Amino acid sequence: MFLEGLHLVLGWDSLLGILIGTLIGVVIGIVPGLGSGAGMALILPLVFYLPPHVGLLVLLSLWQADGYGASISSILINVPGGSGAAFTCLDGYPLAKQGKAGLAMGLSMGSSVIGGFMGIAILMLFAPPIAKVAIMFSSADYFILAIFGILMVVLSMEGAYFKGFIMAGLGLMFSFIGVDVVTGYPRNVFGQIYLMDGIGFSVFIIGMYAIGRLVAELPHGGSVAKAAKLSGGLIGGMLEGIKIAFIRWKVSFRAGVIGILVGTLPGTGVSVSSALSYMDARTHTKDPTPFGTGNFDGVLAPECANNSTQGGGLIPTFTLGIPGTASCAIFLGGLIMYGIRPGPELFTQQGALVWAVFIGMAVGVLAFLVVGIIFISPFAKITLIPLNFLVPTTVMIAITGTYAMDGTMANVFLALAFGILGYLTGEFGYPIVPAIIGMILGPIAERNFYQAMLISNDSFSIFYKSWMTVALVLVCIYMLASPFIKSYRTRKRGDQKPDQQMPTQW
Repeated sequence: MFLEGLHLVLGWDSLLGILIGTLIGVVIGIVPGLGSGAGMALILPLVFYLPPHVGLLVLLSLWQADGYGASISSILINVPGGSGAAFTCLDGYPLAKQGKAGLAMGLSMGSSVIGGFMGIAILMLFAPPIAKVAIMFSSADYFILAIFGILMVVLSMEGAYFKGFIMAGLGLMFSFIGVDVVTGYPRNVFGQIYLMDGIGFSVFIIGMYAIGRLVAELPHGGSVAKAAKLSGGLIGGMLEGIKIAFIRWKVSFRAGVIGILVGTLPGTGVSVSSALSYMDARTHTKDPTPFGTGNFDGVLAPECANNSTQGGGLIPTFTLGIPGTASCAIFLGGLIMYGIRPGPELFTQQGALVWAVFIGMAVGVLAFLVVGIIFISPFAKITLIPLNFLVPTTVMIAITGTYAMDGTMANVFLALAFGILGYLTGEFGYPIVPAIIGMILGPIAERNFYQAMLISNDSFSIFYKSWMTVALVLVCIYMLASPFIKSYRTRKRGDQKPDQQMPTQW
């Protein structure tokens, strides 16, 4: 079956389909607000007339290349092309400002390749058992995991715990706007029909980043890259970045594992995996460069997690027919469109097709590697465009992207409002990362809390009946107490002055 699958992939039609899907995916990834889900949905009717293995490879290569394409705009102009690339902005853009755009894109490329191959390898070798473990998580576990994620991000903001909690609460508040998931009652919509569906994460990110933070750069003048020319050369910088990604393989490996595990859990996706991997990198990094100023690990971790999440997301899609994300759901629709039934028997009844998909995904990783190297020069030179031209153009593209989501001007006005908020929070030193996490994890926490309460007939006993849930609760309690524990130990050692005994950030 492996040889049959290899024969299918090496056909000219399959290779051409992978190339076309890769080019479309990179372009869709660069444009803010589109995303792989929209791209796959648009192209799905067109692949209906192609052979199954070719059509599925077009969809998958588009999905894979979208992740890398989203990092390009994140690094070069501080505008995340997708929700998974939001954390790439934090350290990728500072590198571009230092004239190291080629290096930053090489870091993204190298870690994306590592993450892509990790996801494919796990998908090939361990898909059925991992899928069985993933369905063991209860609603209570998902809720505690969401709280854990929020605490982990806030407590990583050393010196700004209070501001971190404020921004996390702000993100949660925005995520709760819309119709209640259980009662169906509208809340915080102020009589606006538009808000009944809630606030889109892409609108929030585009407003806070593309508008708010870019406008803050405008008074500085010059260009994104302050250097007269891009340091290190473009190709040389990219190759150096790829080399660093493989040298720091431990960072990418941890991020890849996080991405795979998150991908197997339905309802999560790249936004969650990139956030968790970024926080993990902050915790374990050995690089003295502060995060947010161009730390290499801050680019490696989220980009690796983004790509490994794709392989993890296909595990429940293939084995259980349960799509974890919108992109997985569209790919599942492609399988059904071709009359392919997901499930454990898929690996035996359609073995050649499954192996063609696996091998084709590996070829797709190599395809966006080649495309990235070929187009590095025109991409990176964007950082040399004067900000007086770049910022208005980028803001217009971002606004167009918000309008293109569903064709309403309400998205535009809301993005502009978030742009003002992003500008003000940045000026007063409030971190944006906790707000992003609140927007991402808020719906997950709320939905699973409601489900847990319905299952337990409104009894909180569900949060201490399972050993797994109890363990997660204890970890959250420890994390919440960790600043005080750390302060007490510091005081005990006599390393801190008497007037600094307690963490004043609280």
